[in-house]
Amino acid sequence: MNKWDLNPEMTERIEALAVRAGAHVVGRIRYDRAVTLAQMEQKAVVEIDAPSAEDIRRVWDSLGL
Repeated sequence: MNKWDLNPEMTERIEALAVRAGAHVVGRIRYDRAVTLAQMEQKAVVEIDAPSAEDIRRVWDSLGL
């Protein structure tokens, strides 16, 4: 769930709907202004020092790819 921390109550509702529909929620990525910085630098978020980069890595790792 992207930007989950902007509206935690809505996040819970969306995740519950997703699970009822058969989806598996693999993680949450917080809102992070560094995402815009990464875009301006033409980099992936995980290439810069950003709080959300760790969230993204956790989601990726949970996929087991």
